[in-house]
Amino acid sequence: MTFARHFQIDQWAAWAPGISSASDWQSFLSGAKSVDMEQAADVKFLPAMQRRRLSSLARAAFHVTEQVMADSAPCPSIFCSTYGETQRTYGILETIAEDQDISPTAFSLSVHNAISGQYTIFFNNEQPTSALAPSINDYLLPLADGLGWLDENTPSVLLVYYEEALPTFYQPYAESTEFPCAIALRISPGNATNDYQLAYTHTDSPNQPHTNQKSVPILELIQFLAGNENALAIGNWALRKA
Repeated sequence: MTFARHFQIDQWAAWAPGISSASDWQSFLSGAKSVDMEQAADVKFLPAMQRRRLSSLARAAFHVTEQVMADSAPCPSIFCSTYGETQRTYGILETIAEDQDISPTAFSLSVHNAISGQYTIFFNNEQPTSALAPSINDYLLPLADGLGWLDENTPSVLLVYYEEALPTFYQPYAESTEFPCAIALRISPGNATNDYQLAYTHTDSPNQPHTNQKSVPILELIQFLAGNENALAIGNWALRKA
């Protein structure tokens, strides 16, 4: 079984510490530029009281979201992260291990839909939102969810991917970025002659393992958009420039 759908990317933006423009990303991905961990994502468009609640991961997600949505009408949104707020979650686990009381605020900001929920409040967006945790092999699956919204005659959909460095304890068992990183895309309907195609090919065998050891999926997605690649394959999913 093969699934293939076309769509447009109206706008996208990606951020990592000290890296934001397409040229910055091209330099970083070629090895000519490094991240600058002293740089924080700019969220000055939010009130100070709201900014104080944000982790570095949430700041990254909202920075790119504001860039693609600043002049656009509210639309449904899909927030995607394999591991989410793991730094916050690990801090809670350490608190439990020390037999200390857990902060209700820390807990509420650690759940997987915390960033999507804050988005609807901070951006005054009453459109539907969801939070997904795609596996490594299904990292492109949220795009299919976005295409489902477009099938319902939704003019556009916002997708936001975000990841951060895992706590040291987890690093022997899983891969992620070594720094907070986010990318936002606003997609709209396309056709067979323009822009992008998302395809899925079902096989009787399990998904092909993701074997790229040089990168992680969120960086590969950014490389696909910022670079000159015509196709990105992860697991049984493929993203192509039409």
